Parts: sequence; C-alpha cells; structure tokens
Amino acid sequence: MEQPAGTAGATTVGGSPPVAPALPTVPANNDAVRPVTSVRPAVTQADMQEVWIYMENASAVSGRLPPPAEVYAALVQTQAKAAELVRSGAIILTGAKNRESVWAFETAALQHGGWVAGPSGVENVSASELKRRLVQTR
Repeated sequence: MEQPAGTAGATTVGGSPPVAPALPTVPANNDAVRPVTSVRPAVTQADMQEVWIYMENASAVSGRLPPPAEVYAALVQTQAKAAELVRSGAIILTGAKNRESVWAFETAALQHGGWVAGPSGVENVSASELKRRLVQTR
C-alpha cells in the first residue's frame, strides 16, 4: 500500500491515518556559549589552552576578562578547535569578571573531573574541586 507524500517512515495505528514519527526537540536557547547537544566531544588540555591563552592575553591588554561572546568570536576567527567545543557545550565559558575565578571548564568536569582554565593556567581538577571553586567565586 502506498503512503501519502511526507509520511515516509510513519506507522499506521489501528487502521487510522499514518502517524509521523516524533522529531527530537531542540532547546530554544541559541546562545553560542551554552550546551546545545547531549553528546559532546572530548576536551583535551590543548583545547582548553586555546581558551586560556586568548583570555589571558585579552585581559592583560584591557585589564578585564573578556565576555564569553568575545572569547567565542575570537576562537571562531582563529579557527581554533576549541570554538567547536564551546559551540557544542563541551567547554563552558563562565563569564567570570574576577581573574581569580574559573574562566572556563570542561562540561564533563562537573561530574567526573576534567580541565579548567583560570588564573593559574589550565589544570585538571576533580569534580568536587571544580564545584568548590565555582561556589567560592560567586
């Protein structure tokens, strides 16, 4: 039996018209520095170093930490691998205003530990240490 156009992959339920399979929903938040996918690529020390270098250099010149949108734009412009990791949500830019804060972190670090960028450079910390630092700097 031929199915109506646009219903490929649909199933018939009890003789009623075909029902199209449900499409996955996508969060409405299009912010480039927040997670938008559930499967994230692995973050390496070198990836986090790209973020740290830009933030360190920009803050040395201006005296302030750059906002997340500026960091992301700079990573995109330089074609840094970290740009895709920020876009996918694998790296979170915190928007820290204080140099003593956590500047960026690997999303997985919240559960399992991982890479963090801050005033001391790039460090691999435990999940509990990251949470302590995030709370401490609020």
